[in-house]
Amino acid sequence: GVCTIDTSCSKPLVIGDQIGPLRILSSPHANCTPRPPSTDELGSLPPFSIPMTPSPTPTPTPISSPAPISADKCTICDENSPINPIMGLELVYISRGQSSEFQDRTKCMTGSFPEVTNLTFKLKYGDAVVPAIDGFRFIISGEFNDMTEIIIEGHDGECIIDTSCAEPLVIGDQIGPFQVAGSPQINCDTQPPPSSDELSSLPPFSLPDLTAFPTRDPTRFPTPEPTLETPQPTPLPTPLPTPDPTPLPTSDPTPNPTPPLTPDPTPGPTVQPTALPPFDQPSEGSGGTNPPTPERCIICDENSPITPITGLELQYIRRGENSDYQNPTNCMQGTYP
Repeated sequence: GVCTIDTSCSKPLVIGDQIGPLRILSSPHANCTPRPPSTDELGSLPPFSIPMTPSPTPTPTPISSPAPISADKCTICDENSPINPIMGLELVYISRGQSSEFQDRTKCMTGSFPEVTNLTFKLKYGDAVVPAIDGFRFIISGEFNDMTEIIIEGHDGECIIDTSCAEPLVIGDQIGPFQVAGSPQINCDTQPPPSSDELSSLPPFSLPDLTAFPTRDPTRFPTPEPTLETPQPTPLPTPLPTPDPTPLPTSDPTPNPTPPLTPDPTPGPTVQPTALPPFDQPSEGSGGTNPPTPERCIICDENSPITPITGLELQYIRRGENSDYQNPTNCMQGTYP
């Protein structure tokens, strides 16, 4: 069936709302932190995202054959440490492509690529489409094939990356227009040492001259002369005896008896339950029309429209739900592929 979402802002687009199988996670138009999804919702991989911070374009250095991996390079996988299958890659799209240093079988080479395009990754169980511009950093989640084909809209050439681990996948390596930035299946923090140009920009470190001011001679105090007077002995204690205690008798107790207990029992507690506030439950199959709560972040609605919407971050969930804010819509509750 067809799944349609109202992106005209006549109905609210709210972060955290699920419209059928699609949950809204974020948007470049919204400046707020959404509710983080649970582990059951995400599985072991992070959600698909397209951060807006561009990375600098490295200087292309084409190499005709794979180079040996240096010690400071972090390897995602190779033939000695394979990952089968690869379930996620973090990449940076760079329009000025260059040949890989470590992959010889790849068909992504040096050249110019579109600065604004759509990327289609041919994964094992379907396609992942990413709208990208030069410098976009993003994560592709899903099971990769041994050789992953990527269709670049506006580019006629073929782009295939070896994701079988037969050839190294190395963080920092650029394969055509894709720079490898990481993977959720490994954890390596590679911080390259500063270059000589970076070190030369720091001010020189110097120690102060510790011998410029000599230490002054300390003033010596004369030793006092000893006193020759004879000390007085400690006087003897006074031999007075301890006085006898006062023989006063203890007073008689008060003859008033303790009053009897009240025979009336304590009344029992009130058993009436506290009334709960009403809960607005959307009707089955119709979708709700609840107003967004203050902790929900609204991307847009009829009071604050955005024309046009140019980006949405979504999560696909097989167990679909009715929207709390968009009604009517044909993305309904149910089970999806």
